Amino acid sequence: MGPIRVGYGTVAAAGSILRKDVPEDGKLVFAGLREGSERDHRPHAYTNLARIVRNNVVYLANLVALEHWYREVRESFFAAQDMGSLVYSGALEVLDSAKDERMDRLIAMAEKVSAHNPGQRDSAGV
Repeated sequence: MGPIRVGYGTVAAAGSILRKDVPEDGKLVFAGLREGSERDHRPHAYTNLARIVRNNVVYLANLVALEHWYREVRESFFAAQDMGSLVYSGALEVLDSAKDERMDRLIAMAEKVSAHNPGQRDSAGV
């Protein structure tokens, strides 16, 4: 299972384990813990591949939007600060690194999708 997306201001109650996306903003979520539940572990069996890919694309898009915000809005702020150009450069480097890391992980996951289960590939258009 990939990362869970949670809306802005949404909080998971103590002890809750989120197993699905909660995209709505401003919610308090109570998610129960399933005790005594066992099932076989199937490595690289991405049962909801489309959701995983979609969430990764959203994350990458957010990083690109943040990079544009830094370039278009924040650059002048940093330019007016002592050592601001260094902080600005560092921020852009971190964003580039985060994008590279996410792409590397997404590619690695795509390479693990079983060729014996074409439904996994088709569900995400991979």
